[in-house]
Amino acid sequence: MLEISDTMPVDSKLINVSMNATEPNATGMKWMLTLSPWEKRTISYSCRVITTEPLESSA
Repeated sequence: MLEISDTMPVDSKLINVSMNATEPNATGMKWMLTLSPWEKRTISYSCRVITTEPLESSA
């Protein structure tokens, strides 16, 4: 059994994932995989991060 985990930026929204996570949460994802010897597996995902910053007044 192989555990793979990754963290996502705060305030991000998951857009697309190639393999559903075993344990998704607000700040990351975790996959538990059973792989045979020499087996390759790819997990791809995209997330969107939107931030807003106040404009400084020039007054």
